[in-house]
Amino acid sequence: MSRFIIVILLITIFFLSGVMYGDIKSAESLELGVKIEEEITELTDRQDIEEELTLDEKPVFIQKIASTFEKVTVYAFDVIISFLYSIANSFFR
Repeated sequence: MSRFIIVILLITIFFLSGVMYGDIKSAESLELGVKIEEEITELTDRQDIEEELTLDEKPVFIQKIASTFEKVTVYAFDVIISFLYSIANSFFR
């Protein structure tokens, strides 16, 4: 019986220490979140100014290649997933 009580007390201690640790970390993350929000507003202000200053540029050759690879990859994955879905769906009919 004493083993059972000791195990329950240890589990309770570990649980409560985890809760306290998580509470401390969440408070730190909230403070960090406020700092990040302030930096984001500063960055968006800077980006707005930079966007006004930059000219419209045509896509670079590398960007065209990357978008083509993206389209091919997405299409291939869609075909593979639809094929696997049809196989899985045949088992449930």
